[in-house]
Amino acid sequence: MKSRRVKFAVDPLLSADDGEHVGEIQDLTTEEQHILRAIRIWMGGPAHHWQLRSFLHAAGVRSHQVKSLHRALDAFMANIAIALERQLWRHMPCCPQVSRDERLLLDLLHSAGTGEHQTAVSHAHMISRKDRVEAVADAAAWLSEETQRAFKPELSGVRHESSVAPVLH
Repeated sequence: MKSRRVKFAVDPLLSADDGEHVGEIQDLTTEEQHILRAIRIWMGGPAHHWQLRSFLHAAGVRSHQVKSLHRALDAFMANIAIALERQLWRHMPCCPQVSRDERLLLDLLHSAGTGEHQTAVSHAHMISRKDRVEAVADAAAWLSEETQRAFKPELSGVRHESSVAPVLH
């Protein structure tokens, strides 16, 4: 069986002329900033996954929720890696810009998290093979649910002392 190479590309020096920058990370909600940085760290590869757990702790995620959020992120990103139809552009975790593909991932998570399944499927279709679109949308729904539990526990019935951020936009 031929192994499939994951096509995540990093280019911290994209110019404004190439159309890849669609916004600034500071314009995102706190929750979106956290999940985008977590995605960026995850895309750095398995050697960086310890940093992901440390980052989630620092972002205010309770210890017992870090593992489930990490599992949901693993499932989401693994489904994307399997389903990719093209290369995805992402920035380094500390980069202040948001790429078009990063915005697409955030929109996919938002749609899945708000129950807009058809919109989530439409977003997933923009990066996924047809036979994997539903799996990507389902994994996005799971990650959105875990993200909400971690950052907005009052909406998910989980008690948590810190109130970090609003729902993904």
